[in-house]
Amino acid sequence: MKGIEGKIMKLRIEKGISKADMSRACSITPTAYSNIEEDLTESINIETGRKIAKALGISFNELFEIEGDSQKIDELNNEIQLFKNRIAEKSLLIESLINEKAHIKDHLVMQMVSAYSFETGVVASEFTSANSDEDKVGRSQLLDGIQRVFDINKEYYIRTGFLSQSDFDNHYKEMKGMYHYLPNDKPDKPGLSF
Repeated sequence: MKGIEGKIMKLRIEKGISKADMSRACSITPTAYSNIEEDLTESINIETGRKIAKALGISFNELFEIEGDSQKIDELNNEIQLFKNRIAEKSLLIESLINEKAHIKDHLVMQMVSAYSFETGVVASEFTSANSDEDKVGRSQLLDGIQRVFDINKEYYIRTGFLSQSDFDNHYKEMKGMYHYLPNDKPDKPGLSF
């Protein structure tokens, strides 16, 4: 601690304060306090340092000679400002990444739902012009396949945590009326009807 222990002991003796009184004032054991004065501790934590200064009737800065070294204070203030700037930069980067993730999520949901709506629209328009039951069955199976592909992709993104059902629900609400056919992925949402 480079001499602080001697300063503490000198001030304590000058003021007539016992080690026991100092340990009580600092809320530490008498042994822990003796270790401070005998330079047997690596460092004094700030809270204990403040209590020692208060018990000795001087300021923390005066005890630890912080006021006398304005260059160190300036260096510390510069380091603090540097850290604040870095934190601000990191916060801006985090905010930017969060916004980018939201944009990617919205774009992915839009692509999935648009592709589904387009593909089912094409098949549905051909469904009405089907000539035979065999054509109708084939197109019906094709529609089921389109639904299964959509469901598999959606389940994958939800399972991985990248998307949620609410991402899809919000998209459906925002784009209400834009799609003629929507995925049948909600119990209250009607499926394709022909």
